[in-house]
Amino acid sequence: MTMALISKKKLKDMTVDDLKAELLKVRSEYRVESGSRATTGKPNNPGRYKQLRRLNARLLTLLRQKGVKIGTEGRTASTERSEAI
Repeated sequence: MTMALISKKKLKDMTVDDLKAELLKVRSEYRVESGSRATTGKPNNPGRYKQLRRLNARLLTLLRQKGVKIGTEGRTASTERSEAI
């Protein structure tokens, strides 16, 4: 279920909907790698684990640059304040 990495140029040319779909795919694959890491104590492919982490961060950065807020749904001011402490 490994997917190919996407170049930065192709990511920048993607629409917001495409970026969100790609983010879901990356998070799903990261979850699988993370699960194998948790059960065996080491990831099946440490390099892939690192690539997925970076691609996830890159996608989040591009979405934020395009003005999309990710991960803030359902938060209130009181929960944000308590997390900051």
